[in-house]
Amino acid sequence: MLTLHWLWPWSRINALEEQARYLMRLSTHDPLTGLLNRRGGDEVLAHHFSMLSRNNCEKNDFAVLDLDLDRFSGINDKYGHSVGDQVLVFFTKVLVGILRNNEHDIVVRLGGDEFRIILPECSFEHGEIVKTKIKDALMATAFEVSGIKLSLRTSVGVATARTPRSNEVRQIEEILKLADKAMYEDKAAGYALRNSEER
Repeated sequence: MLTLHWLWPWSRINALEEQARYLMRLSTHDPLTGLLNRRGGDEVLAHHFSMLSRNNCEKNDFAVLDLDLDRFSGINDKYGHSVGDQVLVFFTKVLVGILRNNEHDIVVRLGGDEFRIILPECSFEHGEIVKTKIKDALMATAFEVSGIKLSLRTSVGVATARTPRSNEVRQIEEILKLADKAMYEDKAAGYALRNSEER
């Protein structure tokens, strides 16, 4: 009886520790895709920015890619959120499959169909190469579930932490603003191209 008395508190403590770990992960990870969420991504960004601020060199430069799925709200409206969720999981697999191992390149789900990729030790030119790879991979891989086949497209904006010419370190807010602006420019260019092809 004495043994059981001592075992119960330990099992309870283990359960509480496991619950704490789960809640900690939930605070930094997206439950649908398993990716870091915005909060977790912000922590990674702050870490890389701190490294670059301490030692402004090419090795510490990093690129930020902001992405979203084109016309995703139409997929939700037409096929429902269950299919929309499966599209997001599929898109996640495409992104993770292209990038270097998960401890190096980081994929973040910001919310909805908005994603962010953080590429350490990456120039603007290499960021543009990754952008092209993502677009090509998505075009080459059709999404299909329950008889529904969809061709997915994404808009991607690239920005680096250091300015290309002077190599000065940008503030995080400026990096994110540039990546977001570039993404919307890419989206506008993609819509214009598709509209011209449909005429």
